[in-house]
Amino acid sequence: MTAPTPYQRRFCTANGIVQSYLEAGASDHPAVVLIHGLGWDAERLWSSSIDGLVRAGRRVIAPDLRGVGQSAVLDQPHTIARYADDVGALLDEAGVGGYALVGFSMGGMIAVDLAGRLPERVLGLALCCSGLQSTPDDASAVEVMLARAADLGPQRFAAEQAEAIWHRGWADAHPEAVADFKQWRAAMDPVALAHAFRAPSGLDLRAAFARLDLPIEVIAARDDAFLAPATARAVVALNAGANLRFLDDCGHMAPIERPAEFAAAILRFLDRVPVAARYEPETSA
Repeated sequence: MTAPTPYQRRFCTANGIVQSYLEAGASDHPAVVLIHGLGWDAERLWSSSIDGLVRAGRRVIAPDLRGVGQSAVLDQPHTIARYADDVGALLDEAGVGGYALVGFSMGGMIAVDLAGRLPERVLGLALCCSGLQSTPDDASAVEVMLARAADLGPQRFAAEQAEAIWHRGWADAHPEAVADFKQWRAAMDPVALAHAFRAPSGLDLRAAFARLDLPIEVIAARDDAFLAPATARAVVALNAGANLRFLDDCGHMAPIERPAEFAAAILRFLDRVPVAARYEPETSA
């Protein structure tokens, strides 16, 4: 059996904070930036995806968002736009020119925001188990959930979250992984987690997504408790350059539940990103 591709943890100071990120692959290969979702970090979400991308000839950059992993703490309200500022500054500091973005869940919102602001840098976008807006009803539901989290305490809230994010069949077949998730999630900084849950409040990226002129892949799970198939179809309908792929028998955590199928979908997406453009570094005056 071939050993997995090793990745390095690196640190930089960007956008005024210390940021941690994983890097793997040759620096002159096309760059793929993996943005994790709410309540995760780069290593836990993307470790099963990095090897296949590197073996396919990609350079992988996977940041820890502010407040998780080994990046700076998140002790005040934050927004999707500010997360995008963090990621963009990190990529500048790491010397990454053009890149494809892969955003999971809340990371997809960050990726759309970044792509809208940096069309000359973002060469393709994969939106994975992610929507484009947070309605007033969504924001109210977050507040109800956070109040419930305070009442339940970290352990019971983590258990409740586990019921929602995993496909039932996968959870039943992987009890050790679910137990590990519960323990890890319960140990997270509750202040940072609350700020992250509130970050998308009032967001509506539909118009920005519709304006994007680049290859787009929308990857959705048929049994996702947070993103209904109809919502995924509505997202794709906004942009003529978008493709839609569904993963069957899969809950919200597609990169972990269906790693082979997920990786194959990402590689098919990367095949649509123009090869010449991938290698163009950022130029300075």
